[in-house]
Amino acid sequence: MSVGIAALVGALYLVRPDATEALTVWPAWLWVVPGVLIAWKKRVAWIWTAVRWPMVAWLVVGLGLSELWRVALPSKQAGDVRIVSVNTAGQMELAMEEAARLQPDVVLFQESATVAGLEPFVDRTFGQDYSLVLGLDCSVLVQGRVISQETSSSNFTFVSAELADGQRIDVVSLRMAPPWPRLDYWNPDCWRSYAEHRASHRRELAEIWKEVQALRTGAPLIFGGDFNVVPDPSVAKAIADDLKDSYSAAGTGWYGTAMNDLPLFRIDQVWASEELDAVGSRSQRSAASDHRLVIADFEWVQGSG
Repeated sequence: MSVGIAALVGALYLVRPDATEALTVWPAWLWVVPGVLIAWKKRVAWIWTAVRWPMVAWLVVGLGLSELWRVALPSKQAGDVRIVSVNTAGQMELAMEEAARLQPDVVLFQESATVAGLEPFVDRTFGQDYSLVLGLDCSVLVQGRVISQETSSSNFTFVSAELADGQRIDVVSLRMAPPWPRLDYWNPDCWRSYAEHRASHRRELAEIWKEVQALRTGAPLIFGGDFNVVPDPSVAKAIADDLKDSYSAAGTGWYGTAMNDLPLFRIDQVWASEELDAVGSRSQRSAASDHRLVIADFEWVQGSG
């Protein structure tokens, strides 16, 4: 029975229909322990005989359909460009101090809407060669010169810049609509809520991407921030043909970013266009936010830098 349930759970994670988002929003590896316990039989002389195949089946589901296996990979050195993304939770100055210690080329801030007059603080914390663009809810900091910007959207800020090394780059910091986590699974409305959240994020990301495409200058693109949804091929379909997720490509260490104390969900992500090759991506505990921050390192693909 346990092997059959593992096959069913695996199929749900592979197909991921909206109707079962209330289950598949959780990391696949969480189902391993209850799955193996289902196979447990009392008074079995050889426990291994009882749980061998169920354990194999659930490990395939837990590791093969999640990002947990990347936790064991060794960390990698920084590349040519370092991107840091952090949801500030309104603590912009604390988040800036934290990001500055990581020596980034670009910082993507979210929940920065109420902060103004930060230029002197930027100069003291990062240096006078950094430029800050404040949006309605998302902001961008670059080491270099801002060429153009679009800050009128409520869920993203776009910046075209020339980095300190002379390389042109387009940058998007985004924050999509927050989820409404629920655990009342006996209530049909809970299941509808999760399904509607996934569908609305699919539409929202597609709309953001359409606007970003109209703003792009032809330079390499960094696209990241607080997606407020776990990695999901259905939601990411709008951008997946043009961009790559840095953690899926080169992630190491614990992947989760939300919440800070129990980071089960990787809702903060950094994606990049093909001119940038991800060589490392990880999350790090934050003292400024209820999210963990993301550090993504890239190298210029030959001929693009």
